[in-house]
Amino acid sequence: MKKIDNILPSSARVALDFVDFSAGAQLNESTIYPQMTLRVSENENITQLLANAKQALRNNFEMTGDDVDIIIDSLEVSNAIQRQLAVQVQFTDFEITSPDDFVAPDVPYTQQILAEIGSKLDRKLRVTSMDGIIELVDFSPASNDGTPKEVWMKITLPPGYVARTGLGDEAATPAHFEDFFRTQNTANGIVARISQNDFNIPTDGIKVYPFGWIELQKTLGDIAKPVVPTEKTFTGTVEVHNLEPQVISDIYRGKFGPYDAAIRQMFKPLINDVSSLRVDYFQPTNSSSALGHFAFVQNPTSEKTSTELQQELEQGIDGITDPENAVFRNPQLSTSRRFKATATSPLGLEAVDERLRTEEFANEFDKIPMFKRVEENNTIEFDFETSRNTAAIPKDLEIIINDELEAEDAKVVVPGGDLLLPKPWLSLLYVEVSNETALAVLEDWKTTPIEATNIMERLPKGWTLDYSAARSSSQIYLAIFAEFEYSETLNRVNENFIGVEGITDYRTQLGRKFTGKVSGSSEILNSSGVDSTIKSLVVEMNSNGFTLTLYYLEYLNTEGERLTIVDAGNRKRRQATTETQNIIFKFSGEPGVRLLPGEIQSVGRELIADKFSTSLVADSLIIEPEMYEEGKTIPIPTTVEPTTTSASVSLSPATVAPTVITKPQLPAISVYEKEGEVSEDELKELEKTISDRLGDDQDVNCDSRSDVSSDVEKTIVQCKYKIDSDDKLGVTENIDPFNDVIQYMDNANAELCDNTFLNDCHAEATCTSEGRTVVCSCKDGFEDQNTEKPGRSCVKKTDGILIFLIILIVVLLIVILVLAYFVHLKRTKTGIYHPSRQENRRNNS
Repeated sequence: MKKIDNILPSSARVALDFVDFSAGAQLNESTIYPQMTLRVSENENITQLLANAKQALRNNFEMTGDDVDIIIDSLEVSNAIQRQLAVQVQFTDFEITSPDDFVAPDVPYTQQILAEIGSKLDRKLRVTSMDGIIELVDFSPASNDGTPKEVWMKITLPPGYVARTGLGDEAATPAHFEDFFRTQNTANGIVARISQNDFNIPTDGIKVYPFGWIELQKTLGDIAKPVVPTEKTFTGTVEVHNLEPQVISDIYRGKFGPYDAAIRQMFKPLINDVSSLRVDYFQPTNSSSALGHFAFVQNPTSEKTSTELQQELEQGIDGITDPENAVFRNPQLSTSRRFKATATSPLGLEAVDERLRTEEFANEFDKIPMFKRVEENNTIEFDFETSRNTAAIPKDLEIIINDELEAEDAKVVVPGGDLLLPKPWLSLLYVEVSNETALAVLEDWKTTPIEATNIMERLPKGWTLDYSAARSSSQIYLAIFAEFEYSETLNRVNENFIGVEGITDYRTQLGRKFTGKVSGSSEILNSSGVDSTIKSLVVEMNSNGFTLTLYYLEYLNTEGERLTIVDAGNRKRRQATTETQNIIFKFSGEPGVRLLPGEIQSVGRELIADKFSTSLVADSLIIEPEMYEEGKTIPIPTTVEPTTTSASVSLSPATVAPTVITKPQLPAISVYEKEGEVSEDELKELEKTISDRLGDDQDVNCDSRSDVSSDVEKTIVQCKYKIDSDDKLGVTENIDPFNDVIQYMDNANAELCDNTFLNDCHAEATCTSEGRTVVCSCKDGFEDQNTEKPGRSCVKKTDGILIFLIILIVVLLIVILVLAYFVHLKRTKTGIYHPSRQENRRNNS
């Protein structure tokens, strides 16, 4: 194995799974067959790898003598290898006492035993047919001394089969299948099938060996028994605190992001003790905490107790540095798991109870308090708890429930979904109204016109009208609010408004805008005084829970006035009274943050009375929604609102336009691979997933191309989108069923050759990037057979001298054959070959 491992790529792994046997007539004539698993890249040339491995064995093994003879040419690397295992079932009963009872093919109980073993394998292997998978191969004669009888079966696994353990893909080994039969309570299933003659299978009565062991044990006799290493599966939890509502929602729905890596970091001290580590799910425990559930296998060579493993995990928490704000603590092992299940089943509750409360599913459904049928939709609901160290996950449990309850829609969920905080959603609805209605709203924004009431009645339940505001002399906008799950998307929320009578336009998740008016003392009625005072007021309000951005400011001198409305062609003036409100400022809140004018006004008046009483008059502060002014309609926003800052930008009074602070959106690319074809639906789902993770309803475009450069056909997908920081690239990783290739900012510094979607160069070609283009060129010693797209079809050059010599030899052979043919004709004509002519010549002579 070490010799083979040395010639593998650095990313590859080789593991010895078990050793099979072929018994010879003598013990020293037996052959052993190491069964290995190699994990290499899909792009790896298996044929070349196999040749290199054989050569490495030839060069490094110089064995003389008769001890070991390595058959190097027997080395095989393929996805088509079929492993064979031997299953031994030992049993006792009082009736079978004579060796005559064991006469093939009617060995007692074999059909029931084969049927039960086969049913378990059928569920595990999920093959289209069990033909050739399991068969009876041997048995032991009965005896009168009470020793158990034996039945041996052969299992032939599907080509290239790997075991789906729930902890990832693992090698198919005797130890794995023996553990599988134990956890599936196979022995109890066999006993239940036979149920006669005190038939019983003793503890550990089902064992699995390499298939060759059946014959080898006869050669060995009592010399040795194979030692099957034992593996132990653990489940566990770790508390995660200080989580934002968005984060809890994401990890609850399977978007683990850096939290998966954090739990794996916790296991660093146990790198030599555990394998098959898997982070299964997160269970919310309150609005800012969750319980991370994980599972792993303790290696057979590890001698640590569960207490020692747990102590190592507590030390491993200190190594978690990302995410920075999250707090991990109190890891626990040997935990049970709780779930909630629903399914539509034709079975009665008693039948449901009988099918799930069985020995076969004792681990998965260890505790079920009760079953309940919902008559409205004919579904069955129940909560349940697994036994300790049962690494069950919802999708596997759903398969069992569907199979056992004759259902098709089983749904198993992790508790805690009711603890998730909803996400606030804001929207502005634009509504055409009469001049009188717009004027009434302008005069008093607390007025609720009949048009607003009618529209709110037409919207789906859950929306609340916070206030109305006048946008122009013929249009108002409604500021509305609702709460939905974080999994909701902007497009789905906007569907609430499409086609609703009375709504002419809408904008969602924008920051709300407001106008503030306040009276300032004569001491500050200058540019610098007003500027610094109002900015200080906004900063103080932000320190009290708001996140406001000041974007407009003006003050009025003793002669100032503001024209505020155009009504039916006649100007209507609203005097800005110098004695009450001579300062006007405008500000906005963060996108998606619910702000109400009355709440802002109340906090502002308290702050002025406490900290600004010498400069501003507290009771004069008025906060109202932004509304139109004379000759000026409020534009409908088309982009994201200003980014909120706690310290506002410097503004000069009366002349400065609103300042918008936004981060530029820069192009980025993520590349993925998937074995086989990718459908249009899968592409759309990938685009949606990336868009949801990026937020802000990002536009994502994904394209795909097939790749047949390796033995396994696969599809490469490239997705383009825009982000404001390369820190967001990581959120596009780990999207099932795709494998990550690369994520990068699409700029002049990007290394395009790392993008396998763009880099379609031949395996024997080099890739370089010139500007924004990939350039391929065949390596030395290879010819390019595609002049239109160089570097895509490279074949090894043939030696010109060798070709010339071959042609020369062929020509000479042809010349010799032609000359020989003419010589033959001449000799025939002269009678050299004719017997009578030869005789005449001799007589004449």
